[in-house]
Amino acid sequence: MSSQVPKEEEPKLANPAQEQDKSIAASKEEAELEVAVIVDEDEGEPKFIDDDDDDEEEPKVVIDDEGERPYVKAYVTRPSFRVGDRVYLLRSSRVREGPYLVASIPGAGRATLCLENGTPVENGRPVPDSGLEAVQSGGRR
Repeated sequence: MSSQVPKEEEPKLANPAQEQDKSIAASKEEAELEVAVIVDEDEGEPKFIDDDDDDEEEPKVVIDDEGERPYVKAYVTRPSFRVGDRVYLLRSSRVREGPYLVASIPGAGRATLCLENGTPVENGRPVPDSGLEAVQSGGRR
């Protein structure tokens, strides 16, 4: 015959992560309140900020629910080409040079080109993606 002795429950201590989550949630609410109303100093009247006023999209500050630090969510523009892609350099609507290889992607919408042996094309200057055409897998057209 076994007797069961009830276990005493230990007092629950505050979980530091939960406390941090509460603090972040409170900070979010405060930030939303601070941003929601601006006061026109000349007239002293509150004016509400309307998000529809902005035609351009701007990066937004993101505070995730997992308690990580706030960060700016950037909009990513994917390049049209990748390093190693074979492309033609367009001089006009009828004239193509190449094919060349994409040597690097120095920024969105631009690429540097090289020959098969690695020699830079256009003195290594970046070329806009609009001036490039992908080589079809069947070779030269």
